[in-house]
Amino acid sequence: MCGYLRAGRLADAHEVFNQMPTRDAASYSALISGHARLGSPASAAESLFRRMRLAELAPTEYTFVGLLTACIRRANPRFGTQVHALAAKHQHLVVNSLLLANALLAMYVKCGRLEDALKLFDGMHHRDVSSWNTVLSGLVELGRHDDAFELFGDMRRGGVAADRFTLSALLTAAAEGRSLAQGASVHALSLKSGLELDLSVGNALIGFYAEHGDSVEDVVGVFQRMPEKDVISWTGLLNGYMEFGLLDKALGVFDRMPEKNFVTYNSVLTGFCRNREGVRVTFAKKAGLRGLGLFRQMLENGLEMSDVTVTGVLNACAISADRRMSEQVHAFVIKCGCGSSPWIDAALIDMCIKCGRSHPQSKDIYAGLDVLTIECMKAGYEPDTTFVLHDVEEYQKRHFLMYHSAKLAATYGLLMAGSRQVIRVVKNIRMCGDCHSFLEHASAATGKEISVRDSSGFHIFKGGICSCRE
Repeated sequence: MCGYLRAGRLADAHEVFNQMPTRDAASYSALISGHARLGSPASAAESLFRRMRLAELAPTEYTFVGLLTACIRRANPRFGTQVHALAAKHQHLVVNSLLLANALLAMYVKCGRLEDALKLFDGMHHRDVSSWNTVLSGLVELGRHDDAFELFGDMRRGGVAADRFTLSALLTAAAEGRSLAQGASVHALSLKSGLELDLSVGNALIGFYAEHGDSVEDVVGVFQRMPEKDVISWTGLLNGYMEFGLLDKALGVFDRMPEKNFVTYNSVLTGFCRNREGVRVTFAKKAGLRGLGLFRQMLENGLEMSDVTVTGVLNACAISADRRMSEQVHAFVIKCGCGSSPWIDAALIDMCIKCGRSHPQSKDIYAGLDVLTIECMKAGYEPDTTFVLHDVEEYQKRHFLMYHSAKLAATYGLLMAGSRQVIRVVKNIRMCGDCHSFLEHASAATGKEISVRDSSGFHIFKGGICSCRE
């Protein structure tokens, strides 16, 4: 039976199980774990567990771990809580089995119940590096970067050595938390522990330096030292060149890549659209057209389409300012059944406006933005036309600046949101400095919280202050 399970042949394993003259807790636990590992619905594992109880067999730690794995795979916290309650009746298992305790931690973290995970973690008599990593990754996923580094300090003081998962999570926290110093200290630790050459740590270092390195050589240096590279490594190097504005070198990496996936194509597509609000019109249109050409190549190669892909092609179309092409792309988005998302909605609005096509509420959006701009200027906002590089008169620069996509999307959100609803704007290019200043004043003028996710990370504007403190 176990052989069939290892081979992924669940039906054959079931047949053997049903033909067994006697079944013990180990055979039930193995089949429960097999269902969980192979992605069966949690109800399958739950049904087997009920049969096990009817057979008056006592569950073991492996039984509970299998059930919890099923909860994790299906993100089922309700069933996970029931398993925890049942396991608590077997107190000796919860206290003495680190395997079970770690599975409970993972279930709570993966199901989005971090506070329950922290409570369980604090009460554990024994912890290993896996215990610490599980909670650490949960903190990072929720953006609690300072808490993650504080927990890591406790981990080191407790004499637990970091492994590749620890360092990868910390590098993600440093990248998202915009801390070059913390990222550099984690890099130093990876060198000291000999983990810099590990594939996952190397990939995390590439991602960190692509976002926060002093130069692209930081990215290239890590990449060149890695003895093993995968598609994530190559895509990270490509992103590094993109972040530092070296588009031609990025395309050179793209051409040399031994393997490409849809994430790689999305990175290049996003790169064509990045930071184009501040460049000259001729170059911006050229980049937009190259992005559209890459999208056609993706379609020809039959690559998977994600929200990032659709948003990228909409942005490329907006940059090219080609009305006919925008109509074709819009029709494609509708035909392919792409669901509505903040990314796609904002990009569609931006494309329609920049390609001279009216959004159904365009008059309300523009009128609302004009009123909001006046209120922000009363509060001290001053348009910074240095972010407009078009060869036009100063008054025209102010006009271009006033209708950047971040301002339009935020205004649309303010018009549509309820009284206590957070305004959410998503861009896959970096927001310009003037939009950043405008949204700080807008959050104060309207009393609303405005959340913006751009290529540099999250910006939470509240009461006139941004979470990034820039």
